[in-house]
Amino acid sequence: IAGSVANAELAGAVAGPSSLAAGANQQTDSQQQQQQSKSLRGNAGGATSSMMIRRRMTHIPARKPVLLRLANGKLKSVELNPGKNVSLGKFGTFKADDIIGLPFGLTFEITMPNKGEIGELKMVISSNAEELEDNQATNEKIQDGQKNNPQTMTYLDIRALKEGGAEGRDIVEQQVLNNSTFAQRTSWSQQKYIFRKEAKHMRLFTPVPPSLTNVVKYHFDKFDRDASDKLRGLRADSLANILSLAGVAPGRRYLVVDGIGGLLVGAMLERMAGEGRLLLINDSDSPPPLDLMAQFDLPVQFVDPVLRTINWANTESDWQSFLSHNEQDHSASAEVSESNTEAVEVTAIGRPMTDRDRQRMKKKQAIASNLERLRSEYFDGEFDGLVVISKYEPVSIIERVLPRLAGSANIVVHSPFIQTLIEAHAVLRSHHSIINLNVSEPFQRRYQVLPGRMHPEMMTSATGGYILHGIRVLSEEE
Repeated sequence: IAGSVANAELAGAVAGPSSLAAGANQQTDSQQQQQQSKSLRGNAGGATSSMMIRRRMTHIPARKPVLLRLANGKLKSVELNPGKNVSLGKFGTFKADDIIGLPFGLTFEITMPNKGEIGELKMVISSNAEELEDNQATNEKIQDGQKNNPQTMTYLDIRALKEGGAEGRDIVEQQVLNNSTFAQRTSWSQQKYIFRKEAKHMRLFTPVPPSLTNVVKYHFDKFDRDASDKLRGLRADSLANILSLAGVAPGRRYLVVDGIGGLLVGAMLERMAGEGRLLLINDSDSPPPLDLMAQFDLPVQFVDPVLRTINWANTESDWQSFLSHNEQDHSASAEVSESNTEAVEVTAIGRPMTDRDRQRMKKKQAIASNLERLRSEYFDGEFDGLVVISKYEPVSIIERVLPRLAGSANIVVHSPFIQTLIEAHAVLRSHHSIINLNVSEPFQRRYQVLPGRMHPEMMTSATGGYILHGIRVLSEEE
């Protein structure tokens, strides 16, 4: 800009005041056009980013893991690659291109003309319970059991229909026609009977968005609700309670210890929406894989600016990088030849340093520099919360990072075993820096809600783990 003004003044001195005014006007117009262009590009970039984030929860992506809810209610994770086929086992096979780009929530049926062939997809519209009309029937005269089996169709009859090319809907209709007590059921009982048979014989699936509930439910069912397994008994409602107690929100800074493969990190990154800092402390020599986080399908704008990882050893105040010793050895190894005044750089083993060795040294120096900046950020402290889901003893973790937490920071620890948190609660009560300590157990139960027929489902998980929560306070010295 200064150069443009100087050129305009020089032109005005030669050509007169009118030329100077014209040059200044042209300069102003040019600056306004550049600013408008930058503003439009920025708005377009923000709009594109916002659309990509919203599309993640609304449309089926390609080359990403996608959750499919099968007819039996279970979730299955598949990767949809253009031009490839997707196999759902006994439910059949279909082309990935048939659903890529479509909205989530649509139900499809796989129709297979012949056994072993790639099926075609047909959209299915499910009926709503509100559309059913009460037929004034009751279920009191229905007697189920082997002696009073109302179904006249046998397994051999059903297998013969399948071998003859009958579709799942045809088999369900035949079972309804051959059920002697179907007419005696209420309309809701009839619908539930049809749903059970459809889940068994029809090839139905529904793509669902990668929400926190769906992702955690998929992994919770996959690991068979085993508290000692990879997920440590974490249920979707338990994770929601953890995020709420920790106050996870955009723009804040958190310390996290994730021992469940990145599921906790992914849930926190989703809520932080690309703003703030999430410092993951782990015991891995290299960045942890965080394989379960991929299921959230988070955009890079949510991950790269926020997530950082640091090893437990790097959180020690007296820790020193091995590179500092190597740099000292490298500086001492620069020898000056008696016959030649040029300095000859050699490696630690005395070999002359090549360009490849220099590139490696620069890369190591960059890694060490980034690590030092990360250590400085950690020791500066003032983090807004600590969230722990790990197999390690929680008291040692809390005592290690407690000085790095700001006042009113939330401390949240999850464990599948209540005894672990009860012992931690007893120890932490003696700390004057933590108040409002409590241990809770989230409870969730699904209910069937129908007009005049509301009751809880009979089958549910026993527990989703236990949660220890406390608040950090500062002393007068701090």
